[in-house]
Formats: sequence, C-alpha cells, structure tokens
Amino acid sequence: MRALFRRQARQQEERKVAGKRWREDGDFVFTSRDGGRIMPEEPTQLLDAALEEAGLAHIRFHDLRHSTASLLLSKSVPMKVVQEIMGHSSFQITAETYSHLVANELQEAMQAMDDLFAKPTAGNNLPARGSIQ
Repeated sequence: MRALFRRQARQQEERKVAGKRWREDGDFVFTSRDGGRIMPEEPTQLLDAALEEAGLAHIRFHDLRHSTASLLLSKSVPMKVVQEIMGHSSFQITAETYSHLVANELQEAMQAMDDLFAKPTAGNNLPARGSIQ
C-alpha cells in the first residue's frame, strides 16, 4: 500500500508538471509523464536508456522477470508463491521453467547432508561411527 501511495504522490507531481498537457486516459496507476497510457515499447526503451546510462550490458526486459523468479527461489521462497507472483497459470509451468534452479539447490542440500555426516565434529553433535548402542 505504501508503494501505491508513493506512486500516487509522484503521479500528482507529474500532473502538475504536465499542466495542460496532462491526459486523462483512464484511472491508471502507471502512466506516461503526461498521464497517457504507457505504450508497450516504453518499458523496454526506459530500461535500455537506464542500462546505457549506468554503463551496464543490454538485457531484455523479460530477463528482469526471469531474474526475479530466480532470486526468489534462491532465497527459498516456495515454488507455489513464485508461481503466484509470476502469474503463471499453473504450478507446472513455474516448476518446468525453473526446475534447474531447484536441482542446483537439491545438490547443495545433499552436499550439506554429506558434510554433516562425513565425520563427527563439535558442531554437529553426532556420535562417532560405531558408538551408537
């Protein structure tokens, strides 16, 4: 809600700056600087300009979406939650698209288990092999 209120305040400022050029094309949260609808190519153009200004390599706008899902999964956000955020129509689409990330995490988890049981240490509080009675 805070983000939407900030957006509303920014839009009010944009309205003042645009003055008579402000267009009332509808009750949109995100508009162009003159209040008009955002054209489909505009986010890509803005991203390209921002990347160039920052001296970063070009990426497609869609890559941001993929990065978002990847980062969420890397932070152990459940796949079902990622599905909802991404707006995928089914869990299966999300799972198939990002299963390689889950496979990497599975490998890391199995390595952690191997490390845990490899040899007893003060940190894992496991009895030494052969000492279980």
